[in-house]
Amino acid sequence: MNHSNALGLGCHYRWETQGDKPRVVEHLTSDDEYFNFRYDLDARTSWATDVFGRELEAQYNADHRVFASGDYGGELSAIALDENGNMVGLSLRDGNTNKN
Repeated sequence: MNHSNALGLGCHYRWETQGDKPRVVEHLTSDDEYFNFRYDLDARTSWATDVFGRELEAQYNADHRVFASGDYGGELSAIALDENGNMVGLSLRDGNTNKN
């Protein structure tokens, strides 16, 4: 799949079927931006790796809500959710936490 914006930036996406659903596995732009995507559907975790080999991580629950994410430095931020999906806690990359 390809598209471009009004300024001429072109984007290309490569898809693969994983877990009976199509998923983006590669994203490439005309200005040399590149991302590779990996998925562990059982662990509900996804990763994006950029052209420099740096990796982002997202962990999500059964409702597909992201509850933790890791940045390019490998630092993780997370939220705690109650049974209704309300945020009841927060853990930041710098180690600070807040719980209701």
